[in-house]
Amino acid sequence: MSKKDKASPVILNQLRSLVQILRNASSAYNQDLHLSSAQVFVLRSLMLKSPLTVNDLADMTRTHQSSVSMVVQKLAIKKYVRVTASPEDRRKKLVSLSSKGRDILRKLPKTIQENLIRNIDTLS
Repeated sequence: MSKKDKASPVILNQLRSLVQILRNASSAYNQDLHLSSAQVFVLRSLMLKSPLTVNDLADMTRTHQSSVSMVVQKLAIKKYVRVTASPEDRRKKLVSLSSKGRDILRKLPKTIQENLIRNIDTLS
């Protein structure tokens, strides 16, 4: 059995563990606050820098723009974020935390995604 054949099951098991951790974290936020971990991650990202365009937010969260757009829409419906037109370019939308969004963040720990990105960044 080659090294590659031996490593594949180990890597797959580690990936499965990571997926399970992410799923459990999302479930905990959802039960307590009715928020997904993706929504919490976007809120925490906006806490660091705001306002941002959806594209900038996608870059910051390392997520596809369409996924971030859907998360922002859900957060706007819940009034955790405000979406406004950019004064420089009315076609661009700026996303910022609302006071309700800031209030909820005070109750939340760091997300799994934040820790994951920080650890991945140390590898490069």
